Amino acid sequence: MQRINILICPTWLLMVLLALSGCADLRNASSADIRQLVTIKAAVNSSDQFWVAPELQVRRYRLQFAGFDTVYYYLYEVKPSPYAADLHLRLHIDANYGGVVRHYDQAKLPDGGVSQTQRLSHDVVRCQLFSNMVDACLFRDRGDIELSRAELEAGRINGLSLALSSASAKDYERLDLPAAYIDGFLQALPNP
Repeated sequence: MQRINILICPTWLLMVLLALSGCADLRNASSADIRQLVTIKAAVNSSDQFWVAPELQVRRYRLQFAGFDTVYYYLYEVKPSPYAADLHLRLHIDANYGGVVRHYDQAKLPDGGVSQTQRLSHDVVRCQLFSNMVDACLFRDRGDIELSRAELEAGRINGLSLALSSASAKDYERLDLPAAYIDGFLQALPNP
């Protein structure tokens, strides 16, 4: 009988192990696991570099649309050039939902502060008549929320929870960043 050796990328192996251990959404992953999953990407046509944490998500089933409203989110950091010392820490959001247009204008922080969303795009995915005879549209909104290093450092201990809301104070989803997620991401960053 012949043995077959299979080379498995360590990152893929870690993701498979996390999925099998029941923490596929990474909320229960350790700091070391998150640090291993942070990727470094280069920007096209510039010397910018991005450190990108793995994606988290929050979902809510909507019966009238026979599907989920989902917000995918992850931390990332931009170093504008090899010579720049300052890092720009951001939370990227990608919201997919149905019904009435939402305005993800800001994120409410635990200390009562507010961080404005830098809107990147708002798209109508499709409009249709749904099974319960509701005529509505599905939307996709993407944006970034700038976070300070101090806010993330404080989140290393107890995590960080932000409430996405509109300027008129209507709250939408709450995004939770576990302490180990923040710690692992910060450990993966280059020294500022």
